[in-house]
Amino acid sequence: MRGLHRLLPGEVTAYNESDLGRQTIWWATEPRHATSPGDEATFAAHMQEHPRIAHYVRTGNGRALRFSDLVSRAGLHRLGLYNELFRRLGIEHQMAAIYPLRPGILIGLALNRHTRDYSDRERLLLDVLRPHLAQMERLAERMGALTEALAHAGEALEAISEGVILLDAAGRVRLTTARTREWLTSWFGASRGGTRLPEALARWVRAEQARLEQSDDVPAPLAPLVVENNRRRLLVRLQPGIGRSTLLLEEQVTAPEPVALERLGLSRREAEVLAWVSQGKTNPEIASILGISPRTVQSHLDHIFEKLGVGTRTAAAACALQAAGAVGREPPASHPAVSDSQPARSAAPR
Repeated sequence: MRGLHRLLPGEVTAYNESDLGRQTIWWATEPRHATSPGDEATFAAHMQEHPRIAHYVRTGNGRALRFSDLVSRAGLHRLGLYNELFRRLGIEHQMAAIYPLRPGILIGLALNRHTRDYSDRERLLLDVLRPHLAQMERLAERMGALTEALAHAGEALEAISEGVILLDAAGRVRLTTARTREWLTSWFGASRGGTRLPEALARWVRAEQARLEQSDDVPAPLAPLVVENNRRRLLVRLQPGIGRSTLLLEEQVTAPEPVALERLGLSRREAEVLAWVSQGKTNPEIASILGISPRTVQSHLDHIFEKLGVGTRTAAAACALQAAGAVGREPPASHPAVSDSQPARSAAPR
């Protein structure tokens, strides 16, 4: 936060974690103590009218935007959020970028000024930084969870939902879990003994480490290795370190079975509709697949939204994937991937 505050100077730089469902927020600011006790509760009470949050809820666009991109000065001054909080803090200009932490929880990076708006160049700079900051947050969260689990050792390590592999400087496996060993065998085949990674995975790790070592500049965010089969995928993330590296493995559901969605209190037909929604199908496409009309599909969707307590297809799809066993977030489409028709070994750079 101090580095971001120096790079894009203003009166207050804030890191926010917003829970849209519970309408709560936690933040940290630079400089520290820039806000007063009770300000978080005031913000939370008016959270839904915040121009940047409202725009993200409507569009899913998390890129850096200014107040001036979204609302007029007169419109801003009519908001309860402005009159109850921002006016007192002297905030007239804000630029914020957003990315999801997990379903319903948003991370916001908000930069605030009293008199001068942020320039187009400053907005572009925050956009360039956003994927790096998002990856830092996600890795910190995962490594925090791993550290906590390791504190309990043994059984706790076996119980965490993600697979863990600790490698030494030579790339030998020094620590792993039973679940991880099962995943390695099912996704990559048998390894070369208990201290070696499967060749496809080892080749990818070497290529990523070499890319980091060759770069004299800030490296691009590390993309995970993505291996896919019929209804699931495996994500492998590399966390480099000095003299050792950590691999975090995460298995996700990509196409939930309708029967798994009935546990959400849905009828069989509603579960079928939601399963196709979670795969990105439109109402006409779902209607054609199920042999019903698009209007009937929409009627089922209305019932699904009501039962799940959500208001968008994206939120409903997130509920579906979570109920079916998905963990974490969707990787960007540009990440390396392996499909059923493409052997796992082709995903690792040669």
